[in-house]
Amino acid sequence: MAKLGVTSILLVIFVCISAGLDEDPISIEVPDDSELRVIAKKCKIPGVSDEEIERMLNDDTNLSYGGKCTLKCIAENIGIVIKDDQMDVAETKKIVEKSAVDKEELALPFYLIDKCGEIKDKDECELAYKLNLCMIEATKEWNSNSTTDDLL
Repeated sequence: MAKLGVTSILLVIFVCISAGLDEDPISIEVPDDSELRVIAKKCKIPGVSDEEIERMLNDDTNLSYGGKCTLKCIAENIGIVIKDDQMDVAETKKIVEKSAVDKEELALPFYLIDKCGEIKDKDECELAYKLNLCMIEATKEWNSNSTTDDLL
């Protein structure tokens, strides 16, 4: 099963980015947990405690406004493009598709993009938070459907 929480908002970019970008000028690497912590601490908004960062990294969705802005910063740092008050679905899909080693890797990220791509908010911190919540639920749905399909 996929990790939820902050990882879910990053999943759109990270899930199928491994090889394939070496020849491309865009250089995004899949952060492991420690790299994600470095990004989160770098993005930490004044007033956000280390405890809130830890809770965020452990899937806690009860975030302060500063925590939501930290999510926004993380998204920006890993290349999620926001355009017209929402995630740029076409650009995100291009990045993910270009980065996929094989087409099977596209199923989950495209599902998340399609499921959450219409969420809008003029406040980019709130948008990042809403995308995260949507992707948490969409990942749960995906995992539930995958488990059911695996049993059949």
